[in-house]
Amino acid sequence: MNISPQQKILVEHLANGLKVGEIPKAMTLSQVSINKHMQALKKNLGAKTAAHAVARALREGLIE
Repeated sequence: MNISPQQKILVEHLANGLKVGEIPKAMTLSQVSINKHMQALKKNLGAKTAAHAVARALREGLIE
């Protein structure tokens, strides 16, 4: 499984407890960009939800 550097930062923020709505400010990106990264992240990890994406990323060793 491969994720982009932006997707890794996104999933790390989620793993640290940020809500999807809080991430644009943390990453200095628009909500539209975050939504696109989130969709790509879920697709790349075969996840259905943000929580599922975090679990898959942890399981695959993509984040700590």
